[in-house]
Amino acid sequence: MIFLYIILGLIVLYLLYQITARLIIKNTNYHKIVKNNPTLENNSRFLIQPPHIVISASGIKEKQKVLEIGAGSGPFAFAAAKAVGPSGTVYALDIQEDMIDILKSKMQKKENQNLNVVPVLGDALNINFPDNTFDIVFLVSMLQEIPDKNAAFTEFRRVLKPGGLLSISETLVDMDYYMKKTLIKFATQAGMVQANYKGNFLSYTISFLKPLQL
Repeated sequence: MIFLYIILGLIVLYLLYQITARLIIKNTNYHKIVKNNPTLENNSRFLIQPPHIVISASGIKEKQKVLEIGAGSGPFAFAAAKAVGPSGTVYALDIQEDMIDILKSKMQKKENQNLNVVPVLGDALNINFPDNTFDIVFLVSMLQEIPDKNAAFTEFRRVLKPGGLLSISETLVDMDYYMKKTLIKFATQAGMVQANYKGNFLSYTISFLKPLQL
């Protein structure tokens, strides 16, 4: 019985957290503050979403041409660059110039100097690359930052090569956590099909395939 009370208490606390978080987001420029404050990037996030685990679950492999949407200061872009190796390239796109500047400064660190990461200042709704460019497009807990989700998925599909993957990682502790069924809906409407799912309700990565033919 005590265990049941503990579980119910945790559920109530989580619901209060989610309600409070959404009120904060609705009434402040919370996302802008977070994105512009590099001190808020801390190791506690990586306990839940370890970059090497996320990259592995995303299907990123050697020699691929990869695009990260909302790369921020680059923790997942650098992990992806290690996965693609010297024959691959990771393009790290972010809409905020200060994030790109931080990423560029990180590229000067000794451990990152040999990684093929290309910073890109740009908008996820108007990606400045030709059709059929990337083997993989991936996002980590940032889809919620994009105002028009349907348009974004259409754009992701456009820049993917036929047979390419869109991989999205989510975690329940994120204020704007998306459930799997919501992402499936967006992807299906954009003409993609589910290819893979790894993880669980608390933290997962789901991938969608751009069909070889319409």
